[in-house]
Amino acid sequence: MVVARASIGRRIFDELQRRWRLWHVDVRTRRFIKHNQRIWRRQQQGIGAPQVLINVDALGVNHIRISYVANTLAREHDAVIKSYSAAPLSRQRRLKKVYESFGVTGHILTQLNAGQRQQVRAEFRKTRSRLKTRQNVLDVAVKGVPLGDDIYDTYLREARRGTVHLADPLFDQVLERSIGLVIFWHDYFARYDVTAVAVSFDAYIDIMALVKVAHAYGVPVTNVDLVAPARRGTSTTANAHFAHLHEWFLRLSSSEQRIGLAKGREHLQRRLNGEIGVGISHYMQRSAFHAGRSASVLWPSDRPKILVCTHEFSDAPHCYGEMLFLDFYDWVDWLGRLSRDVDYDWYVKLHPGHWDVSEKIVAGLLIKYPAFTLLPADTSHHQLVEEGISCVLTCMGSVGHEYPALGVPVINAAYNPHVAYSFSHTPKTIDEFRRLILTVPREKQNISLAEIHEFFYMFNYDLLSDSVGLTWWRELMESLAQGESQRPAVYAQFLARYTPAQHEATLRHLAWALAQDVTHPAELTLRRQGVDKSIQECVR
Repeated sequence: MVVARASIGRRIFDELQRRWRLWHVDVRTRRFIKHNQRIWRRQQQGIGAPQVLINVDALGVNHIRISYVANTLAREHDAVIKSYSAAPLSRQRRLKKVYESFGVTGHILTQLNAGQRQQVRAEFRKTRSRLKTRQNVLDVAVKGVPLGDDIYDTYLREARRGTVHLADPLFDQVLERSIGLVIFWHDYFARYDVTAVAVSFDAYIDIMALVKVAHAYGVPVTNVDLVAPARRGTSTTANAHFAHLHEWFLRLSSSEQRIGLAKGREHLQRRLNGEIGVGISHYMQRSAFHAGRSASVLWPSDRPKILVCTHEFSDAPHCYGEMLFLDFYDWVDWLGRLSRDVDYDWYVKLHPGHWDVSEKIVAGLLIKYPAFTLLPADTSHHQLVEEGISCVLTCMGSVGHEYPALGVPVINAAYNPHVAYSFSHTPKTIDEFRRLILTVPREKQNISLAEIHEFFYMFNYDLLSDSVGLTWWRELMESLAQGESQRPAVYAQFLARYTPAQHEATLRHLAWALAQDVTHPAELTLRRQGVDKSIQECVR
C-alpha cells in the first residue's frame, strides 16, 4: 500500500511538472523564440492558401527539426504552416509561443461538429459489432483507412495494459475517438488544400490517423528529420528500409565501407563498454552493459539457459510492422506455455527502462508459469553472458545485435532492424519460431562480427556517416546530456552553434533531400554518387 501511494504521488508530481514546463516561458525559450522570429519571417498567405500540417510536440529538440522541415515544405509549396491537436494551445502557453515563432499561422482543433458526431456513432456501432477477438481489432479499417494497429497500441498505452480487453470501457472510448479522427481528417482534406504533412512521431492514433488519411489522399507525409526527412506512407511501411540496409551498404564506395565498419565497431564497443546514448536514446539512467557484478543469478545446470528480454508491454508493439504474435504479452504468454514442455532454464529480464505496469504484468506471468525465473532488472548483460546464457529471445529489441556481438544467438519474433542480416534469427512463422527455440540453443553459431559492425553503422548512418552533411547537427545530438533533448536546454545548445552559413546550408540540404523521396540517409549518399535505385527497382 505504501509503495502504491508513493507511485501515485510520483505520477501526480510528474504531471504537475509537465504542465508547468508547457506553460512557463523561461529565459532559454525566450531567446529561442526571438531567434526564430528573426530567421523565419514569411509573408502571410490568403485564406485559401495551401497548407502544411504539423503535429504539436513537447520535445525541445523536435522544435528545431519541425521549424526547418515545416518551413522548407512551406517554401516548396508556397503554403502556410498549421499545427493541430485535440486541445487548444492556450493551455500550453510555451508551446504556443514557440510554434508561432517559427511561422505557424493557425491551429487546428480536431473537434467534431454535430454532423461528424452522428457519422461517428453510426460507424462505431457498425465497427464495434464486428469485434469479437483481438485479431479483429488489428483488422479494423474506417473509410478504407487501416487503423487496427494504431487503435490497438493507443489502447495499450492509455489503459496501461499488456493486451487488449474488449470489455474495457476505455477500449470503446479509444475506438470512438479513432473513428472520429478519421472522419475529421477526411472532411478536412476534402475542404482544404493540404499539400504536405510533417510529423515528429510515428505511433498512436492522434498522429497516425492524420498520416493514414493523408496517404489515402495522396498527400506526402514526411518524418521530421534534418538529415534524412523520409517520405512515408502507412505505419507498416515506415520501416521498410530495415530490409535494405545490407544492399545499400554494398553500393557505398569501398572507402566508405571500410570507414563504416571501423566506426560501427568503435561505437558498438563503446555501448558494450557501458556508455549511455551511443546509437540509442538517452532514456536510460544506467547502461544495461555496465561493469557491475552481483552474486550468481543463473541456476547451475547443464540445461540450455534461455533469456526472455521483455519489451515495455504497453509501448506500441506494432510500431515496426508485422509481428508473429498479437502483442508483447501474447508473445511472453506463448513462451510461458512452451516452458511447460521444454526442459530449459527459462529466465525473464525486464527492460532497464521499464514502467511499473510491466512489473505488474510480469508478476502475473511468473505465477502462471513457474518455470520462469525473474532476474534483477539491473543485472549486467555481461554477467549473464559470463554465467552461460545460451540464447536470447526478443521481438525487435537492440539485444538482437548486442548479444550476437558477445557470441550469444538471438531469435526475434517480429519485423526488426536486423532483418537484413544473418547474425540474428527472424522467423516468418510461429512454427519456425518454435523450431529455432528447440535447436538454436544447442547448436554452435557462426556469427559474423563484421556483419554486426556493418549493421550498427547503417542503422545509425545519420549520426556516424560523414557523407550526409549537417555535421553541426550530429555534433549537437552527440553533445546532449541525458534529458537535455526534451527540455529548453537544447535551445541554448542549438543557439550556441548557430551561424547564418549553417542555417543556409541546412535549408539547401533539406530542399534537395525532400525532393529525393527516400526512406534512409544512405539513399541520399547513393543519390549524390549517382548510383541510386529506388526500393522498387531493388526488389525486382
